[in-house]
Amino acid sequence: MLKDKVTICIPTNFVPTSPSSALVEYTLEKLIESSPELAECPVVISCDVHPERNGDLECEYVANLEAFACKSGGRITAINSQSDQGQRTSFLNMATHTKTPYMLHFEHDWTFTKHVPFDILVELMEKYEDMKFIAFSKKPIVQRGCDYILEDGEIPELPLLKSSRYSNNPHFARTSFWDVRMRALLGVAPHQSKHITEIPVFSAYKYDVKKNGFAEAQRDWGVYLYGAMGDAPVLHHTDGRKWRPHA
Repeated sequence: MLKDKVTICIPTNFVPTSPSSALVEYTLEKLIESSPELAECPVVISCDVHPERNGDLECEYVANLEAFACKSGGRITAINSQSDQGQRTSFLNMATHTKTPYMLHFEHDWTFTKHVPFDILVELMEKYEDMKFIAFSKKPIVQRGCDYILEDGEIPELPLLKSSRYSNNPHFARTSFWDVRMRALLGVAPHQSKHITEIPVFSAYKYDVKKNGFAEAQRDWGVYLYGAMGDAPVLHHTDGRKWRPHA
């Protein structure tokens, strides 16, 4: 049962539709529609809280998320992260509250464009110990940007590419990737980037690629991209800044 293997982790923050929890509810609903094998998996919603910006509405948003969680019968947990570390604390808190070996990191304003077989992804993670992080594409898959290196993943069961990327965009990872590697890395990141995760993490991976070569660095980090060269994106960004209910 995937409910014993996978936790769905949804980071969120205040958006124009807040304090309504409609965006998070919509995202979770669409995720289960596209991958129904996740329907019974535990869910952790972590809100990056900034009451100095949004005042009482911020507290109301957290309360609405907690109320949504309460209606789940214990399957959903809502937490909030009020600190000077912003997004970073929110993300790491999700790992703290994850009790399963794998986590689907799925920010509050994304949907899948097609079914992703998470039952098979779990089987692959358990078969291949070096596989630690599987990213999903929001653009057609070509070698560019953070995917400045893409190589055949050599995984016969599913099309997967070895990648040079790191992104906060939706990904499937071992919980230890976040609770060990990311926690250690983000705990010593430069002060000026303390509110973000992507720049220090991608920079660290890129440094390892340069120092040790892609083969060794990728084996250590275990980063893959779901799909084959030329495939269409599997993600759609609903964009919480523009999303409205029933859009």
